Amino acid sequence: MINIDVPDDRLIARLSARRVCECGATYQLTFNPPKKEGVCDLCGGALYQRDDDTEESVRNRLLVYKRETKPLIDYYENLGLLTTIDGSGSIKEISGEIYAHVQ
Repeated sequence: MINIDVPDDRLIARLSARRVCECGATYQLTFNPPKKEGVCDLCGGALYQRDDDTEESVRNRLLVYKRETKPLIDYYENLGLLTTIDGSGSIKEISGEIYAHVQ
């Protein structure tokens, strides 16, 4: 079992900066912004923030996650079956660590 651990403040910043378009395109304002602010690169549609990506919603989602998932993380950790990976890095770094652990 692999647990990707990211500090709450970083998760809140990442998720609350996500924007989507009706065409299905997804952007992250810090790491993958659209070429023109608020406009989809693919179709020219208006980008919007999903209700569950607001800071308040993300904070609530984290509380639910901790309440419901933390016991499972502790369980697998106590069995010695859990590998925790720092999810603060780049996608390339994180996927490399995951790949190294599953080989």
